Amino acid sequence: MVTSIIAKDWLVTMSEDELIRKLAAFGHILDQQIDAPTEETKAIMRHYRELSEKQTTHVGIRAERQNKFIEAIELL
Repeated sequence: MVTSIIAKDWLVTMSEDELIRKLAAFGHILDQQIDAPTEETKAIMRHYRELSEKQTTHVGIRAERQNKFIEAIELL
């Protein structure tokens, strides 16, 4: 996650409050405490969760998981 935040320059392009809100929402959705706001976000989060459950050290899966994280944050 930190790599994505730095790579996407979110510390500069987003306000601190917005980034915190998005990260908190991501965590709450991932923990199934709240529903994702759209079907697209639900699908991305479902895929992210699946990628996080297996082969977590595989480079290709890690890259795909990072892409799903970025997609989710940008939608939230």
